[in-house]
Amino acid sequence: MCSLSAVLCSLHRYVRDSQPLPLDAPVHFLQPGDFVLVRTWKDEPLQEKWKGPYLVLLVSHTAAKVEGHKSWIPYSRLKAVPPPQNPDREQWTVQPTGTRASEDLGFKLLFKCK
Repeated sequence: MCSLSAVLCSLHRYVRDSQPLPLDAPVHFLQPGDFVLVRTWKDEPLQEKWKGPYLVLLVSHTAAKVEGHKSWIPYSRLKAVPPPQNPDREQWTVQPTGTRASEDLGFKLLFKCK
């Protein structure tokens, strides 16, 4: 009986890990202002697979908008990195605008260059 419960526990863990995440669960921990590397589409021999670092401007549940790219990039193609130590790089801040959070639900953002 003890081995049956152990087998059931291992099966429960296996099934739980293979279930999809709920829609409201975060799938990544990127925030505006973070720096990321972007994976290239083609893997060529002796070429870099990651480009960057790029500054994250906006994030959604599944993708991020980075500086220097026209389109949104899925989180699975991004890797977080520490900020570069480049003093002549422009510093940007992102703040939600509006007097009350209930008015715009945080969708209006103000970008400022320091």
